[in-house]
Amino acid sequence: MATVKQVQKRKLELLERYRSVQMEQRLLVARQQALEESERGRFPWKGEFRPKEEIELLYGERKKWDRRFLLDGIILTVVLFVIVIVSSTLVNVVSPKPSITREALQEERGARNPASTENAAGEESGSEN
Repeated sequence: MATVKQVQKRKLELLERYRSVQMEQRLLVARQQALEESERGRFPWKGEFRPKEEIELLYGERKKWDRRFLLDGIILTVVLFVIVIVSSTLVNVVSPKPSITREALQEERGARNPASTENAAGEESGSEN
């Protein structure tokens, strides 16, 4: 009596043989169809048989779009690179600017608290002596 492994191995071999026979039959049919179509001047292109002129046209179209995609990719890369390089400058340009300078802010604080400015002036004159 055969073991379970032997039975599984035999089944896999049978399935493999069946698959290879089926693929050979499909290949024969496809080869015959390709020969018939080539006599009529039609050749395979992406699963269909088309005339040579149409294939050349489609190939040229695909080549054009490949170049376009490459060009667009290069342009996008350059633009993103420039954005990364000048991002600090862009942040400085876009960020809001304070409307009051430091000097004006200090003058405003001094005008609000005259006593504190006198103390600060007194401390400065005291430290000079």
